Parts: sequence; C-alpha cells; structure tokens
Amino acid sequence: MRAGIAVAALAASLVAGCAFPTQQAYQQNVQSWVGRPADSLVSAWGAPDRSYTFSDGARQLEYERQQTRYVPGPPIYTPVPVWVRGSNGARRVQYVSAWRDTPGYYDTDRCLTRFRVGRDNRIQEVSFSGDWCVAYPPREPGAATEPLDRAAPPSNATTPRS
Repeated sequence: MRAGIAVAALAASLVAGCAFPTQQAYQQNVQSWVGRPADSLVSAWGAPDRSYTFSDGARQLEYERQQTRYVPGPPIYTPVPVWVRGSNGARRVQYVSAWRDTPGYYDTDRCLTRFRVGRDNRIQEVSFSGDWCVAYPPREPGAATEPLDRAAPPSNATTPRS
C-alpha cells in the first residue's frame, strides 16, 4: 500500500513540473499590457487584424488567431474473415482481428483578443474570447507568460523554452 502511495506521489510531482498552456496564464499576459503604449503592442504582436476608432477618440485593436486541425477517429478492432486450409485439406473460415481506422473530423480553435486604447495611446483594457486563448505559465515568479503565437511583453526574467 505504501509503495502505491509513493508511486502516486512521484507521478504527481513529475506532472506538476510540466508547464501546460492555460487560460489563466493568457489572462495574466494580456493584462500585463494595460497601461503600456499601443505602439509597444504593435511592435510585439504585429499589425492588428482589425481596428476601430470610437467617437470619443479611443481605439480598439483586435487580434484574431485560429488553428484548424484534423483529429483522426479512434481505431477499432474488428474481425476479418480469412479462408484457411486445415490439416486434412478442407477449407474453412477463420476470423482474425484487424485494426481499422474510423472517420475523423476537423476542429478549429479560435482566440479573439481586443485591446482598448485611449486617446493618450495607452492600453486601457483588454478582453478576449475563444478556446485557444492560452499561454504557458511563467517559469519564474514575475516573468512574462508566453502565448502560443504572440510575443509577450518584454521582461528581464524571460528565458527561452527548450
């Protein structure tokens, strides 16, 4: 019993050391842009996909990303008839098992991030929506998070991933 608990604790500690992209890390990343100049955002993330200027002079910069991927169907184990000859020479049907693929499907992941920029060219607020709004958590406390395909704000503590 104790050996099982020790193995479970070891497995949990190994998984805890792995970094997986999370929506919380993305939230921290995009919120870190609030108060910074919009020019810095455009330098790091590139030109926005869409922008809009409001009547009060504020602007909205929108960044949209999407990924379409094929998800294969699960293989199934199915019996296949095969004709064989017995030791007496008679033919008979024998069923052997074979793996067969089932149909897959296409899945599209999306993330839409909106930055509201004030008349002073500083980012005032950020919102996002979508199932692909995820980033890697920071490696060190206070380090910038790393989104999947957009540059994080500059940080002295950022280290490259291996």
